[in-house]
Amino acid sequence: MTERSDIAPNSNGWSRLSYTYHCGWVDWGHAIPDGPRGLIDQLRDQDLGKNMTPGGLDIVFNGKSAFIMKYRQNMGWRSIRVGAPRHWIVKIKPD
Repeated sequence: MTERSDIAPNSNGWSRLSYTYHCGWVDWGHAIPDGPRGLIDQLRDQDLGKNMTPGGLDIVFNGKSAFIMKYRQNMGWRSIRVGAPRHWIVKIKPD
Protein backbone atom coordinates (compact mmCIF):
# COMPACT_ATOMS: atom_id res chain seq x y z
CA MET A 1 0.00 0.00 0.00
CA THR A 2 1.26 3.44 -0.81
CA GLU A 3 1.53 6.46 1.43
CA ARG A 4 0.66 10.11 0.90
CA SER A 5 4.38 10.90 0.63
CA ASP A 6 4.49 8.87 -2.64
CA ILE A 7 2.04 11.32 -4.24
CA ALA A 8 3.41 14.58 -2.80
CA PRO A 9 6.26 16.11 -4.85
CA ASN A 10 9.74 16.06 -3.35
CA SER A 11 12.09 19.07 -3.22
CA ASN A 12 12.86 18.61 -6.95
CA GLY A 13 9.18 18.59 -7.88
CA TRP A 14 9.05 14.85 -8.65
CA SER A 15 6.66 12.36 -7.10
CA ARG A 16 6.85 8.58 -7.13
CA LEU A 17 3.21 8.27 -8.21
CA SER A 18 1.48 10.44 -10.79
CA TYR A 19 -2.03 10.30 -12.16
CA THR A 20 -2.42 10.61 -15.93
CA TYR A 21 -5.58 10.86 -18.00
CA HIS A 22 -4.56 8.06 -20.41
CA CYS A 23 -2.76 5.62 -18.08
CA GLY A 24 -4.26 6.23 -14.63
CA TRP A 25 -1.75 5.96 -11.79
CA VAL A 26 1.86 5.57 -12.89
CA ASP A 27 4.45 4.25 -10.42
CA TRP A 28 7.64 5.84 -11.75
CA GLY A 29 9.73 3.37 -9.75
CA HIS A 30 8.44 0.62 -12.06
CA ALA A 31 7.72 2.53 -15.28
CA ILE A 32 10.96 1.52 -16.97
CA PRO A 33 10.65 1.49 -20.77
CA ASP A 34 13.53 -0.93 -21.48
CA GLY A 35 11.34 -4.04 -21.89
CA PRO A 36 8.77 -2.56 -24.28
CA ARG A 37 11.55 -0.73 -26.16
CA GLY A 38 13.33 -4.06 -26.65
CA LEU A 39 10.17 -5.61 -28.11
CA ILE A 40 9.76 -2.68 -30.51
CA ASP A 41 13.41 -3.03 -31.54
CA GLN A 42 12.91 -6.73 -32.26
CA LEU A 43 9.85 -6.00 -34.40
CA ARG A 44 11.74 -3.28 -36.30
CA ASP A 45 14.69 -5.64 -36.86
CA GLN A 46 12.33 -8.31 -38.19
CA ASP A 47 10.69 -5.75 -40.49
CA LEU A 48 14.14 -4.78 -41.79
CA GLY A 49 14.86 -8.44 -42.59
CA LYS A 50 17.40 -9.11 -39.86
CA ASN A 51 17.30 -12.79 -38.87
CA MET A 52 16.55 -12.92 -35.14
CA THR A 53 16.26 -16.68 -34.69
CA PRO A 54 18.92 -18.74 -32.91
CA GLY A 55 21.62 -19.97 -35.27
CA GLY A 56 19.92 -18.34 -38.26
CA LEU A 57 17.24 -21.05 -38.41
CA ASP A 58 14.15 -20.59 -40.57
CA ILE A 59 11.13 -20.92 -38.29
CA VAL A 60 7.82 -22.33 -39.58
CA PHE A 61 4.76 -22.48 -37.30
CA ASN A 62 1.55 -24.13 -38.54
CA GLY A 63 2.84 -23.85 -42.10
CA LYS A 64 3.55 -20.10 -41.87
CA SER A 65 6.87 -18.28 -41.63
CA ALA A 66 7.55 -17.09 -38.09
CA PHE A 67 10.16 -15.54 -35.84
CA ILE A 68 11.00 -15.66 -32.15
CA MET A 69 10.43 -12.72 -29.80
CA LYS A 70 12.44 -12.66 -26.57
CA TYR A 71 11.37 -10.75 -23.47
CA ARG A 72 12.66 -10.71 -19.91
CA GLN A 73 11.33 -8.98 -16.83
CA ASN A 74 13.68 -8.47 -13.90
CA MET A 75 13.24 -7.37 -10.38
CA GLY A 76 15.68 -6.90 -7.58
CA TRP A 77 17.03 -4.94 -4.73
CA ARG A 78 20.65 -3.89 -4.46
CA SER A 79 22.77 -6.81 -5.67
CA ILE A 80 19.97 -9.42 -5.63
CA ARG A 81 18.23 -9.86 -9.00
CA VAL A 82 15.79 -12.40 -10.40
CA GLY A 83 14.25 -12.53 -13.83
CA ALA A 84 11.76 -14.41 -15.95
CA PRO A 85 12.81 -14.79 -19.59
CA ARG A 86 10.17 -15.78 -22.13
CA HIS A 87 10.22 -16.61 -25.83
CA TRP A 88 7.26 -16.40 -28.21
CA ILE A 89 6.85 -17.69 -31.74
CA VAL A 90 5.19 -14.99 -33.84
CA LYS A 91 3.68 -15.92 -37.21
CA ILE A 92 4.41 -13.56 -40.08
CA LYS A 93 1.18 -12.51 -41.75
CA PRO A 94 1.31 -13.26 -45.48
CA ASP A 95 1.00 -10.32 -47.88
